[in-house]
Amino acid sequence: MTIPKKFECMGFTVTVTLEKVDSGLDGHFTGNKQKISISPENSVQVQEQTFWHEYIHCALTNLGYEDLNDNEQFVDQMAQCLYQLQKTRVDPK
Repeated sequence: MTIPKKFECMGFTVTVTLEKVDSGLDGHFTGNKQKISISPENSVQVQEQTFWHEYIHCALTNLGYEDLNDNEQFVDQMAQCLYQLQKTRVDPK
């Protein structure tokens, strides 16, 4: 998977950057800037997993589900489902 540099989510254009994030975090979604930051210090696999995690935060924020957005276990489980789909998807030939 190539992590996108930009994508659309609920009418917002979201920018994705590889940059240092707060200590102890692999990534962060900033809602008022519509920006996902992912730490470049991690492996590609961790960066991809982090993208999906932050994507879920982005979607929940833009949909107005702040209660679910604050539930890190839920966000992480949904992100793992998307990551697994992406890694195991087989395109028909």
